[in-house]
Amino acid sequence: MAEPRTVTLKLSVEDARHFSSGMADLLCWCRGFIAGRADDHDSHPMGVEQTRTLRLKLMNAIDDAREEAA
Repeated sequence: MAEPRTVTLKLSVEDARHFSSGMADLLCWCRGFIAGRADDHDSHPMGVEQTRTLRLKLMNAIDDAREEAA
């Protein structure tokens, strides 16, 4: 099976940290929203898992950039 094609985003480390921080705030807000609607488990913001996954990849890229600079 062929390797999946990849996408590269070029961001400064500062911008990547800024996006990661914003995503963390958004995910925290979503968690509170979900908790506040405990009686309606089917009603939740879409894209939470995708945002979490992308943030983890972004955080790994930030760590890699830090290691390369050291």
